[in-house]
Amino acid sequence: MAAPVDFAAGLSPAQRQAAKAVARDVVAAAVKGALHAIDPARYPMEAAPDSGDMRIARAIAALPPKALRRIRPRIVAIGDGTRMPALLKNMDVQGFRKARPLLRPVERDGIDRPVIKVVDRDSDPPPVPAPPRYTKAILELRAIHCVQETGGGGADEIVFGGMLIGATGNSNPIDAFDAGDFDSGTYADFGAKPIGRYNLKLIENYPGHLYAIFMLVESDSDDREVANALTTTMSVIAVVAAAYFSGGLAAGAAYAVAEAISGLIDSFFGPDALRHYGIRLTFENGDPFGGPIGPKMRTGDITGEGATYRVGYRWVLSA
Repeated sequence: MAAPVDFAAGLSPAQRQAAKAVARDVVAAAVKGALHAIDPARYPMEAAPDSGDMRIARAIAALPPKALRRIRPRIVAIGDGTRMPALLKNMDVQGFRKARPLLRPVERDGIDRPVIKVVDRDSDPPPVPAPPRYTKAILELRAIHCVQETGGGGADEIVFGGMLIGATGNSNPIDAFDAGDFDSGTYADFGAKPIGRYNLKLIENYPGHLYAIFMLVESDSDDREVANALTTTMSVIAVVAAAYFSGGLAAGAAYAVAEAISGLIDSFFGPDALRHYGIRLTFENGDPFGGPIGPKMRTGDITGEGATYRVGYRWVLSA
C-alpha cells in the first residue's frame, strides 16, 4: 500500500507558502470565473486573453449548463460570503466584484520557464545521471475497489480523473472517464489501463520524482456527463497552478496542484466530498525497479461522503 504523499515534505517554509498562495489565487480565480458565468454584471472580468484568469474563466464557461447548475448554490454562497472554502477563509469577497485579475502574470526568464525556483548554493551539485536506460514511464490504472459506498442511496456512479506532474514540474490532466457503478464491495478490474505518460529524459539529476493525483468524483442521479465535465475542468484549472513553477521545484508544483484541487473540490462539491490522493515515483537511479515493470501498488483509503475507496495502479518503464 502506498501512503498518500506529503507534497510539502522537502519544501522550505518559503516554498510551501509560495505554493499555497498560488493554489489559493487559482481557486479564487476559479470561483470568480464561475460567479462571472452565473452573473456577469455583478462579477465583471477584465484580463488579458492569454492570462491565467481568462484561461480559467473559459474553462468554466465551457461547462455544460447542467454542470454550472450543480455547483451554483455553493459558488453563490462563496460570493455572498456565507460559505467559504478553507483555502479562501481569509479572503475579502468584495474582490470577486472587481474587474481586476486575481492572478499575477507568470514571469518568464527567456527559456519558457517560470521564475519560482529552488536554489541551494551551499550544497554540492547533484550527480548527473548517465544516459537513461528508459525514456518513458507509463502510469497504469489496475483497479478501483469500493470498500464502502456513499450514504446517498443507490450505487455510486464514479468518474475517475486527476493530474500528472513530471520531473520538471510540467503537468497534464488525466483524461476523465466513467469508471462505472459501485456498491460496497465492488471491485472493478481495469487490467492495465494507461492513464498517464512521463518523459524520463527530463530528469536532469538524481533523485528525480514523478507525481500523480487521483480524483474520484461521485455523480448525482445519472449526471455522469456533469461529473466528467467538472472533473476535467478542475484538472485544466490545476494546470494553471503548475505553470508558476520550473525545473528545480517539481515538488512545489505538485504541492500547489494538490492544494488547488483540494480547494476546487471544496468549492464545487463541498468539504465532505471524496478527497484527492497523491502518489510519487522516486528515481534514485535510472533503473528503480531492476527492470521495466514496477510492483503492483494500491492507495490507502480515499474517503468522503461516508465512502471509502482504494485505487490499484502500477508504473511501467520503456525505452
